[in-house]
Amino acid sequence: MLVRESELMHYGVLGMKWGHRKPVSSISRSKNIKNYHEDYLKVHDGKKAYQLSDSELKRRNKRLQAEEQYTRMTQSQNKGKKAVKAIIGFAGTLNAAYGAYKTYERFGRKIVSKIS
Repeated sequence: MLVRESELMHYGVLGMKWGHRKPVSSISRSKNIKNYHEDYLKVHDGKKAYQLSDSELKRRNKRLQAEEQYTRMTQSQNKGKKAVKAIIGFAGTLNAAYGAYKTYERFGRKIVSKIS
């Protein structure tokens, strides 16, 4: 493809102003796609507890407990990752501060040696 310097190529959305974003509701996201598993839909159908039989209630409780346990287990991994990132970030900050200290110390010694 040959592009001339006098041409202006625009790959944005027609009619959109520069610096403006589309509202989140108009952007399709994977969360908006209702592709839930059959078991999830059975548990989250909006029925009240008093409308269910004992066996249905037990099945739903079992499913909800499994969902909650899964969420807790995956969150604990994320907390660990966050902690490691924080430690690494702090170590990087300390390293940068030490490097700055060494640089200022070197310049300070040069200045003191010129004065004396």
